Amino acid sequence: MVKKLVELVWLAVGAGIALAFIFLLIYDPDSPFILVPIAGSVVYLFALTDSDESQPRALFGGHLGSAVIGILCFRIFGDAFWVYIVAVVAAMVFMMSTRTIHPPAGANPLVLIHDHAGFIAILNPITVGIIVLFIVTMIWSRLRPGKIYPKNGGEGSMQAIPDASPLRHQPPAPTMVRIAATISDGSIRTV
Repeated sequence: MVKKLVELVWLAVGAGIALAFIFLLIYDPDSPFILVPIAGSVVYLFALTDSDESQPRALFGGHLGSAVIGILCFRIFGDAFWVYIVAVVAAMVFMMSTRTIHPPAGANPLVLIHDHAGFIAILNPITVGIIVLFIVTMIWSRLRPGKIYPKNGGEGSMQAIPDASPLRHQPPAPTMVRIAATISDGSIRTV
């Protein structure tokens, strides 16, 4: 019990330090919600350190890809209600097809369209924010024994779309349990 409490406090302090650095470097009082996706990433990197969605490939690829999609959608279509929907769905499809699933990054299109952001937002606050988060998480994880971030060289969400090799064992026909499991683990596949 005490060990879990110490770990929880350790992670909370690390998350607070990461957020403090990020806010100091990129906070804009005119656009406070621009930090929402990065704040969500702090939760992933500190609370779910070992998950594929927390690894560098997912962190960087998810945020940068969804930011580009959000800004492109705004620049091409404006900020109508349907544009928000198209941008978020396009970001989701991008992350799933590139194996860079990072759920907090799904909010980037919403925030960037709402702020009428330009392409400079990809550099600051998105890239600056995730670089700071990545560095703080990496350093913080090495200051205590146990989990090290990133794991396995940081491949990211490599299991988003499974290998479709013909040599791979083909599962039996779908059942409601398998369909629900497929939906809950965030992968696209026919089971």
